Amino acid sequence: MAGGPGQGLIIAAMGAFPSSNGTHSAGRSQEPEAPFLGIHAVQVFVRDQDESLRFYVDQLGFNLAFDARLQSGDRWVARCPSDGSAVLTLVAPSPGSREYQLIGRSTGVVFVTEDVLSRYEEWRRRGVGFLFVPACGRPL
Repeated sequence: MAGGPGQGLIIAAMGAFPSSNGTHSAGRSQEPEAPFLGIHAVQVFVRDQDESLRFYVDQLGFNLAFDARLQSGDRWVARCPSDGSAVLTLVAPSPGSREYQLIGRSTGVVFVTEDVLSRYEEWRRRGVGFLFVPACGRPL
């Protein structure tokens, strides 16, 4: 992989990212002096919250974390992977806003799984489109 592990990936195998001590891990340090640090919430800017919610829940198999109407009238919709390790919030920004210009652009979100090819096949069967088949460092 050019540029280092995980750069440019959408889905990566667990253990593909080096830990703080230089070893590869699934994201959680085994060092007793290094407390766990993770990302909990990420915003994804979308045009249609309902359509995006269906994609993440029906096609990727995520769970609905919450769907609420705020006092401002805005809708707060979020979903998470089955392990609950992170929350992806679906934000429908106002047209003309700076955030609206980010719709459809790369989010920088990387999915991590133990078996990339199995996850790819599952998502493909559920109707997720891919630009290429993941090679996972070996020829197919």
